[in-house]
Amino acid sequence: MHNYCQFYEKQFHGTNPKEILEIGIGNTAATGSGRSLQMWSSAYPAANVLGLDIEEKVVNRDYNLPELSGRINTKIADQTDGASLKRAAGHKNYDLILDDGLHQVSAQFNTLHSLWDHVKPCGKYVVEDLQSSFRPAAEAGADVKPTIVDVLSNPSMNSSPLLPEWDRMRKEIDHIDFYEGPAGKEKSYTAVIHKSCSISRAHH
Repeated sequence: MHNYCQFYEKQFHGTNPKEILEIGIGNTAATGSGRSLQMWSSAYPAANVLGLDIEEKVVNRDYNLPELSGRINTKIADQTDGASLKRAAGHKNYDLILDDGLHQVSAQFNTLHSLWDHVKPCGKYVVEDLQSSFRPAAEAGADVKPTIVDVLSNPSMNSSPLLPEWDRMRKEIDHIDFYEGPAGKEKSYTAVIHKSCSISRAHH
């Protein structure tokens, strides 16, 4: 989990999510895939965990350990296709959604736009590996499209057409926490978007 465990423990302390969705299951190698799905399922014994990935070989594996009671399910989804994400999410809302998928700016925007309404009131939406959204200072300027880091760091920013419903979405955000991971080959950055508990607008 990219050394995020302590950060997540603090973020999710006292919560008991029942529905968790994670985009990005792992790689096509047999080892390493699905570990975060298993971690969430073990950490929250009452939770159903849904993993989405574009690789059929990855999705078709069974990640349920004997003690996990079959609570991990997987589906094919294309993170660059909003309709694909919505189909995979189904007619369900989630306490926790995690984007650990392509780690590309356009995919991060598309996934947030497509799945935000699937986050329950008081729920959390996590974007991992935001380091891909930082641009060199030399690229800054009025004509440069904002990255998701720019938008989340400055909620008043006009992000259209990257997030066409951002004006509504930002009113539904209680607060955003950022985490800078330990230095290694490359520092990692994560954002946790906390949805307001007062949202009455249900997903249909």
